[in-house]
Amino acid sequence: MRKNLILCFFIFFLSACGLADYIADRTSNTYKAGQGKRFDTNYTLEEKAFLKTAPIVDLHADSLLWDRGYDFIHPDPEKPVGHIDLKRLYEGGTAIQVFATVSKTPEPLGLLNFVQSGIGDLFDRPVFKTVFGADKVKYRILRQAERLKTYIKKTENRQGAPYLKLVKSKEDIDDIIAAREKGEPVIGALLSIEGVFWVNEGETEENIKKEVDALFDAGFRMVGLTHRCDTSLARSSEGKDPKCDQIAADRFEALSPEGEIFLKALEDKRMIVDLAHMSEEAAQKALNILQKPPVISHTVIKEICLTRPETRDEKCNLRGNGLQTVYRVLNKGGVIGSIFWDELIGPGRHSLVRSIGDSYQLIGKKDGLSLGSDFDGAVSTYIDSSEMAALLIALRRCQYCCFPKEASRRDKAIRGIAGGNALRLFKTTLPASLSN
Repeated sequence: MRKNLILCFFIFFLSACGLADYIADRTSNTYKAGQGKRFDTNYTLEEKAFLKTAPIVDLHADSLLWDRGYDFIHPDPEKPVGHIDLKRLYEGGTAIQVFATVSKTPEPLGLLNFVQSGIGDLFDRPVFKTVFGADKVKYRILRQAERLKTYIKKTENRQGAPYLKLVKSKEDIDDIIAAREKGEPVIGALLSIEGVFWVNEGETEENIKKEVDALFDAGFRMVGLTHRCDTSLARSSEGKDPKCDQIAADRFEALSPEGEIFLKALEDKRMIVDLAHMSEEAAQKALNILQKPPVISHTVIKEICLTRPETRDEKCNLRGNGLQTVYRVLNKGGVIGSIFWDELIGPGRHSLVRSIGDSYQLIGKKDGLSLGSDFDGAVSTYIDSSEMAALLIALRRCQYCCFPKEASRRDKAIRGIAGGNALRLFKTTLPASLSN
């Protein structure tokens, strides 16, 4: 009888986790143009030629949070799920997509943290280790990384069909861009982390370096120390949250000694540092340490966000970055990913185009603006990934955006936003090849 009760409990638990993932994915990852394309896709011959010279890079998407499986590789064209799948990435012209892994979220989404813990691997790992064990938080990001690697493996050797390739080095970037120029339907996938919650206070420098080595070996190439609540490494822009079951000690104001060691170890491994979700004070302290160009993968400039009547000051202050931090990132050769989330930029086509255009007006001369959609991050956006190319053409046609009037200079600026600036950073920061 007891065995039957235990079995029933686990069947119910798994079903609840699957249902929580299914409902959260389909209700929170929405886009306004879902009823039909709203950007004009009737391109002129000149516009089509421009798109061939503008590889697109998106610095942030949370698609690996959701256990889509078949729907990611073989989506239903009538009922696509969320913002991203392989077909829409290819249709939208994305060359490199950064896929984030999330170890912990304070959102009250029921069993989502358990879903991230590796429920799909129950028969490969002991359940108590992946869900309740001391390493459960790290296992969540490793589980999500395995999702991406499964997608990559399942799309290999598909004649003429879009496929994914994991980005680990500058050599991989060059190979992907060269293959796309020859007509290969390849899309690069770069793994990142939002929030290093498993490194604890008092961790030794040796152990921290081992953790970074392990992340590198697992294929990660971009890391952010915080997410939506503090870690033991750095303060988050949203501070403490009781829903995060590990809260940083009050022994540091911005960046802890362990956080400083972690940042230096990331740079030693030629991994990209992501300052997204850091408090302004933590980001400033990190910038004092960093020697290589960092990114803020998905953000809005506070000075722009706070002027929008459709947005809320609280959201702008918690999720955005001030110009002082933005300029310091750009002065180091870094890149800022312009977010697509309605709540930070306002709803509708005009708001999306204007947000990117206004950001360029403030920082354009520094050649550091890029795209950081935040697709599939439990957010509502105006477009999905199938309309990334259409967004570029909308920027190119924009009459109120402050791009250079001269056509060649305007196109150079928009190519930079599309992906040129991000590609420059990747090539500057990542290891030259797998042997390095």
